[in-house]
Amino acid sequence: MKKVLSNLIAPVVIMAALFSCEDEISNSFDVLDIAPVIDEVTPNGSVKIGSEFDIVIKAHDGESSPLASVSAKLKDADGNELATKSGTMSGTSGTFTWAAADFGSTALDTGDYTISVTVTDVANLSVSGDYSFIVFDLPFDATYPEMYIAGNFNSWGADALELVAANTWQITSTLDGGGWKFKNTPDWSDIDWGDSDCDGVMEVATGGGPDTNCGHTGESIITFNDKTLAYTVELVEPIAQNITGLYLVGSFNNFEGSDEYKFKLDSDNTWILAEVILKEGDVLKFAEAADLSKKNWGDNEPDGEADLFGSSIVLDNSYSQAYYKVTFNDATLAYQFDFVKFPSISIIGSATTGDDSGWGIDVKLRDFGNNSFRHAMGIYEGAFKFRQNESWDNQWGGFTFPSGTATKGGGDVSVSLAQEDTYIIMFNPSSGEVSFTATEIALIGSATGDDTWSTDINMTRDLLDPAVWTLNVDLVVGEAKIRTDETWDYNWGPDGYDTPANFNITEAGNYDVTININTGVASFEKN
Repeated sequence: MKKVLSNLIAPVVIMAALFSCEDEISNSFDVLDIAPVIDEVTPNGSVKIGSEFDIVIKAHDGESSPLASVSAKLKDADGNELATKSGTMSGTSGTFTWAAADFGSTALDTGDYTISVTVTDVANLSVSGDYSFIVFDLPFDATYPEMYIAGNFNSWGADALELVAANTWQITSTLDGGGWKFKNTPDWSDIDWGDSDCDGVMEVATGGGPDTNCGHTGESIITFNDKTLAYTVELVEPIAQNITGLYLVGSFNNFEGSDEYKFKLDSDNTWILAEVILKEGDVLKFAEAADLSKKNWGDNEPDGEADLFGSSIVLDNSYSQAYYKVTFNDATLAYQFDFVKFPSISIIGSATTGDDSGWGIDVKLRDFGNNSFRHAMGIYEGAFKFRQNESWDNQWGGFTFPSGTATKGGGDVSVSLAQEDTYIIMFNPSSGEVSFTATEIALIGSATGDDTWSTDINMTRDLLDPAVWTLNVDLVVGEAKIRTDETWDYNWGPDGYDTPANFNITEAGNYDVTININTGVASFEKN
C-alpha cells in the first residue's frame, strides 16, 4: 500500500512544481519593464502661416512603470532652439498638450521646424525622437505644401491643384478614361497616390504602384483630401450619350462581350475601344449590352454608317491581324477601324542561328511603340525574313542588308560572311523601314567597382560567332548586368534577355565572363 501511495504522490509533486514554475514565469512577465513609446506628435505635415495650433504629444508604457514626464524643444531649420516645455504624464497612456501661446505658433515664419521630444517613465526609462512640420504661406492647413495630378490626359506631366479648404485640394481637368495619379511634387521625387480598386480612397503608389484606372472621362472637378486620402471626380457637364453602354461582339468572342470589348465614352456621343485584335474575315456588330439582347448595329451596305439591327459587318482582306482602335458615334452611327499596331513581329531564318534550324525559330522583336519593333542579337551568314504572329500569312523581305525598306511578301534577305556581327534591329511593319546597326556589348554594375552603375566595360566579340562575347575582368562582391551601347534598351541578366534580375558576384577575384546574347546563356568563371 505504501508503494502505491508513493507512486501517486510523485506525479502530484511534479505537477505542483510545474505549476509553480509557470506562476513564476507569468509573474516575471508581469514585472517586465519596457521603455515608453511615443505614439504621435502633431503637427506632422504643413500648417498655414499665422495659424494658432497646439503641439500634442501622445505616448504609452507598461503597467510596471507608468509614464512620468515629458519634455519638448521646438527648433528651426538651422537647429536653433526657439522654445522648450516640460510637463508630467501618468498612467499607461497619456497626452501632453503644449499650448500655441506658449511657443508662439502665430509668430512662426515660413520654413521647416523640428519638435524634439523625450518621454520618461517612473523607472527612469526614456525614449526620444524628432518630429518635423512645415509652416507655409497657404490659405489653409494641409499635410503637403503642394499637390499635382498626372496621367494619360496630360502626358504624365504635373498640373497643380489649388488648396480650397483645410487639407482639401481641387482642380478642373479633362480626363480621357486612362490612368492617373496624385503626387506631391512635380517630378515624382516624393510621394504619389493611386486608387487600384476604384473605391474613392487613394493609397500610396510611390515607386511604380497602381494608377487610378477607373474610366473617368470628360471635363471634371477633381477633389483630394491629403489627410484622409479620399477623393471625388465630378463631371462639369455630363457627356451626351444616347445609349447606356457599348460592346463589340462578334465571331472572335462568340458574340458575347466582356471588359476586353467594352467601349469608353470619350466625348459627346463618341465611344472608343482603344485596342482590340481584329483580322480579315471577322464578323462583328456593335451592341448596347454584352450580347444581342438590346439594341445592336450592323451595316447593310456596308458604308461606314451603322444600321440598327443591320447585317453583321465582315472585315475584308485589307485587315491584317493586328490591334485596331474602334470608334462609334451613337448619334450619327458612323464608325471606323484605325490600325494601331501588330501584336507580334519576329525575325526568322538561318541568319539567326547560323544553320537551317533558324527557319523553325521565331525570335520576337520587342514593341517600342509607334509601330517600331526592335531587338539586339548576333546575325550569321545566311538569310532571314520578318513575319507577323509567327505565321507566313504576313511576311516581309526584299531589301538589301543591312538597311532599306522591306516589302510585304518580299524575298529572303541575304547576309554574307563578312557581314556577320552583333546588331540592333529596328523594323517598322507599317512603313517597311528596316535598319541593322552594329553594336558593342559591355559589362556594368557595382561588381566592377562602380557603385553608380555609370561605367561600361566593353567586352570582346568572338571572331567565329557573332552572338558570343567575352571579357576577362577583376570583380568585387556586388551585382552586374550586360547591355548594349551604354543603354538599357537591350540588356541581359541571369534569366536572359530583358529581365530585371542582376548577376550576383559573391566572391571578389579575376573572372572570365562569357555570354551568348542569342540564347541569353552567360557564365562567370573565377580564375
